[in-house]
Amino acid sequence: MAGCAPTTSDAVDVSIAGPARHDATGYLAAFASLQYDSPPDHLVNQMRCAGVVVAPRWVLTAAHCFELGPDSTAGPDASPDRCPNDPSRPAVLGLQSRNWQFKVRLGASHNSAIPSVRVVKVVPHPDWNWAREKKPVSDIGLAQLAEPVTAKPLPIAEYELPPGTPTTLYGWGRQPVCTSPPAEKLQQLDSVTLSHDRCSSATVMTFDFCTAPVRTPLGRQGMCKGDSGGAVVVHQPFGDVVAGIASRGSRECGDRADTFTGTAGFAPWIKSVIEG
Repeated sequence: MAGCAPTTSDAVDVSIAGPARHDATGYLAAFASLQYDSPPDHLVNQMRCAGVVVAPRWVLTAAHCFELGPDSTAGPDASPDRCPNDPSRPAVLGLQSRNWQFKVRLGASHNSAIPSVRVVKVVPHPDWNWAREKKPVSDIGLAQLAEPVTAKPLPIAEYELPPGTPTTLYGWGRQPVCTSPPAEKLQQLDSVTLSHDRCSSATVMTFDFCTAPVRTPLGRQGMCKGDSGGAVVVHQPFGDVVAGIASRGSRECGDRADTFTGTAGFAPWIKSVIEG
């Protein structure tokens, strides 16, 4: 397994040319929006993260989605679920994630008209910690649903992706900037994996991988607010597989490579949780 990547100079452009993010196509029933209600704070249907169904009662997402991080960032890099001076963020004094009651909505829309499924338990990876130096950040977690869903689960990849592998990120990210309105429909962004020595973040840890920012007709694009926990999918001849979970991006949404938690290093843990 790869270890920590060296810091890459900001002058090195690792971007690729490609289409802008757009409304997702294909099989979308397994993709989730992780939302929460917080009765003490009078909040309902608050969008938190993206996710993906990997078993009838389990949604895979990022561990940091289950709690409230610092104001400016939820991790050692700017997390894609935060952005500075965000006018859409609930201005609630003393907002506490322990009050959150999670639920998911599945498919191409996160609209409140879509029936939700209650989350009965959240399971962040036991080693998850933003501050782990030269060790896995382990930003991955599972949400157990109150009842099985009919959406066909997507399998997880148990192999590491070589550099240059085409990938598709599915999420609810805002574009063109972090403070843009949230996407109404599930979005996809196509990119490719990079070797660790081309990742622009010094915190690409063991079991992580990164993808290139994309130069599009609408400007540079990448992971953005609303994409946290979103699935990175590899389209294989035998079907789609989930290869990673959106973990850490840049505040400018596309100005450098994005970091994902790879499923390969956590497949045994994921299976152990699901199988109980």
